[in-house]
Amino acid sequence: SLFKRILSNGIASTLDKLVKMAEHLLLVPFFIYFWGVDFYGEWLTLMILPTVFALSHLGFGNAVGNTFILEYLGGENNKAANTLSTGISIINYGVILISVISVFILFGLKEFGIFNKMLINQNEAAISIYLMFCIPLATFYLAVYEQFYKLAKKAHIGIFISACTTILKIIVTIFLLNLNSGPVEIASGLLISTIIMNIIYILTSKKIFKDEDLRKGKFDRNILGPLFSKGIGYFLNPLWRALYFQGTTLLIRVMLGPSAVVIYNTVRVLMNTSAQAFNIVSSSIYPDFQVAVGKKDVQKTRDLFGLIFVSNFIVAITFIIFISVFGKDIYIWWTKGKILVPNDIWIYFISSILFYAMWFSKSLIFESHNKP
Repeated sequence: SLFKRILSNGIASTLDKLVKMAEHLLLVPFFIYFWGVDFYGEWLTLMILPTVFALSHLGFGNAVGNTFILEYLGGENNKAANTLSTGISIINYGVILISVISVFILFGLKEFGIFNKMLINQNEAAISIYLMFCIPLATFYLAVYEQFYKLAKKAHIGIFISACTTILKIIVTIFLLNLNSGPVEIASGLLISTIIMNIIYILTSKKIFKDEDLRKGKFDRNILGPLFSKGIGYFLNPLWRALYFQGTTLLIRVMLGPSAVVIYNTVRVLMNTSAQAFNIVSSSIYPDFQVAVGKKDVQKTRDLFGLIFVSNFIVAITFIIFISVFGKDIYIWWTKGKILVPNDIWIYFISSILFYAMWFSKSLIFESHNKP
C-alpha cells in the first residue's frame, strides 16, 4: 500500500541520512589519531576537487533517469528504451573520457609543482586525487537505475543499499587506518567499495524490475540535445548553491572580517539540520509522487504534493519552535561559549527555515516534470 511504501522509504531515508552524518563525524577522530592534524588537513585539501566534482555530478545521469521514467510511465516504451540505451552509452563514453582527461590534468598539476609543498608525497597526492575522482564517476549510473526501483515501487531498497555503501566505506576506512595505511590505500579501498556496492545496486535494480522491451533500445542521436540541455540544468542546481554559499562567505569575510564568517557558517550549519528532515520527508513520498506525475494521475499528484508540502511545513514549524527555545543553548555548548550571535542574526536564520521548507517542496515539481 501507499502508506507502507512511504513508511519504508522514510525508514530507509532516515537510516541513510544518519549513516552519512556518522561518516562525517565518526571518521574525523580516527584520521586525526592515526595521521595527525596536519597530515589530515592536507588530505582534506586534496579532496576539494573530488568533492566539488561529486556535488556537481555533471547532471547527465539525472537527465537520462528522469526522461526515461516519464517516457516509460507515459506509455512511450520504445522512446524510453532508446533514451535508456543512448544515456548509458553516453555515460560509458563520458566516464572513459573524463578518466583520461583527469590523468593529464593531474600530471600537469604535478609538473607545475602544486603538490611539492605538501606533507603528502607528491606522487601519492596525485594518485589519491585520481582514485577519489573516480568514485563519483562510478556513481554516474545510479541516477538512471534509481528509476527501476521507483517503477518497481521499491525505492526503499535502493536507499537502503546506498546506506550500506556508506557503512562499508566507514568500516573499510577504519580498518585501513588501523593498518597504518596511507592516502593511496585509503582512496583505493573507498573506490573498490564504491564499485562493488554500485554493481550490487545496478544488478538488484534489474532483478526487481524486468522489462525485456528495454533491451531493444537503440542509440538515438536526435535525443542527445535535449538530454544534454536538461543535464546542464541538473548540473547548475548544486553549482549555484555552492557559488551562493561560498560567495556569501567571501563577501562577509571582506566586509565584516573572519569572526563574522565563523558566525555565519556555524549558525548556517546548525539551521541546515532542518534540511536533512526535509530530505527524509521528500525521499519518503517523492518516488510515488514522480510515478503519479508520469502516469498523469492529477488527483494523486495533488494529494501527494500536498502531503509533501504540509509535512515539510509542520517539520519547519517544529524546528523553528525547537531552535527558538533550545537553539542558543545548543550553539553555546557546541562552540564552547566562544562565539556570541547577535539576536537579529539569530532571528534572520530562524525565519529562513520556513522559506527553505517551501522552496524545497516546490523544487520537487520541476524535478518530477524533468524541467530543472
